[in-house]
Amino acid sequence: MIGMACALLSCMRAWWQVLVAAAVFLIPLQSRAGDRLNAARKEAGASSPSRSNSRSSSAGSSGSDGYYDDDDDEGLLSAIVGAIASGSGEDDEPSCCTDSVMDERRGFLPYPYAAGREGYMVRAAEDSEVDDDTRHVVMRIGAEGAFLYEDVWRSSAQLRVMTPRFYVQGRYDLMLEGPTARLDGDVEIGGKVRDRLHFATFELGPQFSPGERLAVRFGLVGNIMFDDQRSLPEDPTVTPGLGAAAAFDLYPIRPLVVSGRGAIMRLGNTVFMEARGTLGVSINRVEVFAGYDHRMVGDVALGGPVVGAAIRF
Repeated sequence: MIGMACALLSCMRAWWQVLVAAAVFLIPLQSRAGDRLNAARKEAGASSPSRSNSRSSSAGSSGSDGYYDDDDDEGLLSAIVGAIASGSGEDDEPSCCTDSVMDERRGFLPYPYAAGREGYMVRAAEDSEVDDDTRHVVMRIGAEGAFLYEDVWRSSAQLRVMTPRFYVQGRYDLMLEGPTARLDGDVEIGGKVRDRLHFATFELGPQFSPGERLAVRFGLVGNIMFDDQRSLPEDPTVTPGLGAAAAFDLYPIRPLVVSGRGAIMRLGNTVFMEARGTLGVSINRVEVFAGYDHRMVGDVALGGPVVGAAIRF
């Protein structure tokens, strides 16, 4: 036990050093300075005329009318749907489209490494069935917080439902920046003015499990940036986005969980990108994790270290 604990601490320390190094290279210092949420708002073309006129010109002008052109994304949507459909088959079966997403020969343990077993996914041997305690539908509920540098913070909540062949998930992100400069109509709370942006993400697609230790997901992503304009809730701005994501969960050795995710999408008038990696420790149904989450709204960097916890059902 002592040897395993020392190995775990050593692994986590090495992982943290990698994350710190990634932070230094991924986030240039000039991208961390002031009014970044408003810069992201302008990159996506979400600033209302009354709001952008009252802002400092240092954040720059988007030069657009702030509206989203659906025609621009028809080719992107077709490409994403086609890629997901073409990649949904497996070597041993013709296509998941011809089978139910509820595969009776595959499933999940009640939680990672349950009952001393390896990994999280279960796949029955040829001409056999899975154990009675195998789950065919599982759920993961998570919450996390991130520091995005220069007085910008993010809090998030996520719900993911998985079957052996399919997954669907939703996520809500709230970003806060401040204190920021006072603008006409702003309401101060606790003597500070804070800018804020909301993001809602919905994702679905196929899931593959090459073995007990690895799950890979490819999804179609819909994203909405909801801007309540801080103290002007009567004039909200909703900026839609559409794109694709790829993610994996690796269960290499008890109790570790290594996760990664990448996404790219069109958000309003710009491109939204996300890349993240986390290392977690799974204790029964609870996973505690830490890592780095890097997001770009156009040229605006909104990345930083993240910590959180999740529970599985």
